[in-house]
Amino acid sequence: MELINYVVRSGDTLTQIANQHGSTVAELLELNSFIGNADHIAVGWNLSVLVRTAPASVPTAKAGSLIPLVATVPAKASLVLKLPPPPSFPEKLRTLFDNATHPCKRHFANIIYATHEQSFWLLPKEADEALSESAHILEQQVAPSKSKEERKKGLDACGLLDYFMEPNLSFFLEGQDKERMEFFEREHPDIADLNLAIKLQDRALGIEPLHTGPTNDRAEASRRAAEDIKRIPDGMARRHKLQRLQYEWKKLRDIAVKKAEAQNYTYQNGSLFTEEAMKAKERVDHYLKTRQEVLKYGELPTYEQEELAKLLEQQYQRYQEIQEFTKNYGPNLKYSEIFTELVALEAYKTYIDAIIKVADYGLAVPEFALIMTPAGAGSGVQRFKQYQEHLAKQQAVEDEMREKYEGWVKSTGQNMLPPAGLLAAERAAWDAEQTQLQELYEEAQQAVANSKPRRHLLWNPEQFQPRPIERLVKSDFPLHEVSWPDSPKPLGHTSMMVLNGLAKPSIKKTASFSGNSSAQPSSRSAFSDWLIGMGAYEIKDQGDWFDNNGWFKVELFYDHLTKLGWQVDSLQDAATRKQWGDRLCEVLFLDSVRRSLRLFDRSPQAQLVRFLSAPPERIQTSTEASGPTLRDATASFETTLDIDLARGEVEIFNIELPKAKEAQPVQAKYINYLDEIATLELGKFSACFNARAWGFAGASLQLAANLDLSPNRLRYGSALDPIEPATREENTTSMARTEDMGKMTSAPVQLEDGASASFKLFAGVQAGIEVTGQLNWLPPKGLVSTRLQVGETKKTEEKWLNLAHLTAEISAAVGLGIDSEVSLSLDQGRFILRLKASLIAGPGASGSFAFALGYEAIGELLDVLRRELRKNMYHPLKWVDGSAFDLLSKLNIFGALGMDVGMIYTLSLTTVDAVADLYEALTAGGNGGPVANTIMTYRKPAELERWFIDALPESLGPMLMTLISPAEAFEIKANDIVDGRSHEDIKTYSEVECWLLQQQAIERILGWIVQNAQRNSTIHAAQRQFEETCTRMNRFGSKPPKPGQAYCENRMRMDHFMEVKVMSIGQDANRNERMRASYREHVSALGQLKDGFCQVTNHYGITYMPGGHATYNGPGE
Repeated sequence: MELINYVVRSGDTLTQIANQHGSTVAELLELNSFIGNADHIAVGWNLSVLVRTAPASVPTAKAGSLIPLVATVPAKASLVLKLPPPPSFPEKLRTLFDNATHPCKRHFANIIYATHEQSFWLLPKEADEALSESAHILEQQVAPSKSKEERKKGLDACGLLDYFMEPNLSFFLEGQDKERMEFFEREHPDIADLNLAIKLQDRALGIEPLHTGPTNDRAEASRRAAEDIKRIPDGMARRHKLQRLQYEWKKLRDIAVKKAEAQNYTYQNGSLFTEEAMKAKERVDHYLKTRQEVLKYGELPTYEQEELAKLLEQQYQRYQEIQEFTKNYGPNLKYSEIFTELVALEAYKTYIDAIIKVADYGLAVPEFALIMTPAGAGSGVQRFKQYQEHLAKQQAVEDEMREKYEGWVKSTGQNMLPPAGLLAAERAAWDAEQTQLQELYEEAQQAVANSKPRRHLLWNPEQFQPRPIERLVKSDFPLHEVSWPDSPKPLGHTSMMVLNGLAKPSIKKTASFSGNSSAQPSSRSAFSDWLIGMGAYEIKDQGDWFDNNGWFKVELFYDHLTKLGWQVDSLQDAATRKQWGDRLCEVLFLDSVRRSLRLFDRSPQAQLVRFLSAPPERIQTSTEASGPTLRDATASFETTLDIDLARGEVEIFNIELPKAKEAQPVQAKYINYLDEIATLELGKFSACFNARAWGFAGASLQLAANLDLSPNRLRYGSALDPIEPATREENTTSMARTEDMGKMTSAPVQLEDGASASFKLFAGVQAGIEVTGQLNWLPPKGLVSTRLQVGETKKTEEKWLNLAHLTAEISAAVGLGIDSEVSLSLDQGRFILRLKASLIAGPGASGSFAFALGYEAIGELLDVLRRELRKNMYHPLKWVDGSAFDLLSKLNIFGALGMDVGMIYTLSLTTVDAVADLYEALTAGGNGGPVANTIMTYRKPAELERWFIDALPESLGPMLMTLISPAEAFEIKANDIVDGRSHEDIKTYSEVECWLLQQQAIERILGWIVQNAQRNSTIHAAQRQFEETCTRMNRFGSKPPKPGQAYCENRMRMDHFMEVKVMSIGQDANRNERMRASYREHVSALGQLKDGFCQVTNHYGITYMPGGHATYNGPGE
């Protein structure tokens, strides 16, 4: 006979291994006591096998043949936590089981209340001593005074660290199904979305994303064709292969989801959700529904709870009286009125109750956050009324914008240019309401910050989404939480790994998973088995020892024990009983109360959070602790944690990354038109946020030494990542108890990563951290769009803009280009700016951040884009999506006319085709005069000059096209403020005056461009701008198939328009002639790149109007 080591391979069973080596299954189970289920063994396990006959061949593991069940450790070995082999406990402790007191005895040394089991346990002396010893060992291993690394090693020593697994569907499968699902999770994590999987494959192969927008640029069209040729040959084959894999994955997914749902999980959108997470979502949805129901009855009323109860009683009595009245005398005219009042009051009561129930989950909706007095939620509703009023006024402003826009469209038939101040009054009103809303928001933030326990502000509850499960943990988690009468601490903790060192239970159970599930515990947990084996006696916590309000009364419980004839030594002292009863009042409640209110969370993850916190005097409060160090590109920040002990939730608050004063300019790289690396100046960014962590995610924040801000995958927003790699000596087995509610066996079970040398601590927990806040942006210096309001003077401090909120989502995956660190795209009409994560969060961050831009930043974004287009010599920017560039081009025209691009952008999000209609009206025939009038009479010419200097050719081309359109007589209405009063002034232009006005506007625009180029020595860039502009003098700003010919024809048309000597007599004749001469100098300087290739034949018809023919004879056509 020989004892060998055998590595389990795919398809192996214990029966096959036993037959192969002349052994038996019973011998294998005896030699490998960690096997909990004879029908389930995992690939990679190391088994001790007794060989009686020489095997034909002893299989050995080939290099790389094992399928890793955990992620590999990053290359930075210095950051890896080194863990020793699991400890063994003194043999003397194992003898206590034999000395256990018989359960029939009526005298007990002590009593405990176990929170997870929701039971009292009467303890004999031996059990009490073992529990006390194990609690002391655990407390010493993970003392708050120790370093975070020492605490993590202490958790590992007590069997609590490697008990967690990532929430993958493969953990609900077995055998070959499990192995195959692990393959998909490792090799094809995006198989659920076929289009995304193809995109990622293309990116890995160096193929740029497929372009959907049309192009008139011949070079761009050729490049796209080449990419398509590169993509097409094996593209279909790859898609067919992925389709087959997806079909196989879906079958495995359905099996795993069915098993997960049997354990009270919900599977939605590729993520697992606990029952508790879905309940939180249900409560928020119920709150929104009840709020809407109350608002149906008119103005939101405000009552305190006692006042509300009296009103309900009075209304109910009136309702009853009217019912009696109608029975005897017929219907009463006010019956429906009284009924409506009663229904409204009942709806209001439900509404207030919904606010409180949301707060039970650590979330503060606006009403709750705005509570100003301790009287109840009514005062919060009073403040919320103000919030609603400002919100309603802001909505009214949007409605006015929409009505004014639609009225202008109907009255003009889209044939008249909107005035520059079309939305000026609305912008002022909008900003006023936004200021009030911001003040209320800051007030709510302050109120939440001062609340105990601290709650997470849910200012936009409509956006709330349940958090996916962050960890799976084997059921019967070894950590257990108890309360002793003779301990001053509210709760103590013990580990089954330590207790198993005292006495091994005699009942074995098979593996299952509980994760963060709030399902009822099984009737016999490992802890229960141990207690029963030690002679303890269980009493369920529900009985006649609660008062009418649902509070636990320790004397009633003590009387119950006395009547049964049971004596507990630790309860003999009345003072001790009272103190213990007071502590239990914070964790033990009447069953009906704890079903309706989430006063205490007994789940394993909440126990772990409390265990890792410094011992408090009370449970129903919060405590602060130092958090992990938050790292960014330039500095590190020590964070502070606020821990809600009763609910096991952790809040990181008031994080500013980086601090505004310390933020450094961000520079992103991309490939320019010369295929060289170019740098994009983006200004400074500062993220201000709070984070709420539930469950094991909260525990990870307590243990993490460092914290990284990282992007959410396929979302715009962010997440916190406390993942840390760890290693343990290979082939050292972790011992843990597991259970299945249907099967009852007993034996230690080897964890899937027991034979692995590396794994990740708390991998996956970032999904359990809700990050809310906003990204602030300080645009690069020198941008024109940071405008001053009327009467405002320039301030010396920098003006930060609110770029985006961090909690929104996008519907499609928009990734960065292969060679870019930045991209700009359009999603459902919103601009999405995506940046490489390391630019904001530091060199260690991976992936990319994406933000939906707010209206405040649109003007500045245009400035950045115009500046970069000039640097790229007006060639297409690869990092800007075609649809985004098209919208920016249109907004550029509006800005050049002095219109508020931010408000127009806001209008476009709520009104279909708003931008397209405005653009149509601008470029329609006959609008040259109004456009020219805006340019020549704008009150801030320096601001307008900056718009035109860096104008996009796609917008400047249609502008010049409009300005050379046939002149027509027109009227302009202007509003002037005189002595504080508004006066309407109407100015009329004749056709000749209109022609001159258009000529003056053209000369002014080109003069601005030439003068700026001469001052800054950028004449070549200005010439490229002029070339592209003249090429695109059409309604859509597009580049035609023959750009050279288009350039020559448009240049000729503009020259002919400017040659007409309108108003060449009178006192202004000389000035007008000088203006036309200046135009000729401007186009001579700007047209040097292409004018030489244009052959123009001029002639004059019978109307003496200039005409002719232009031909392009240069290269490229």
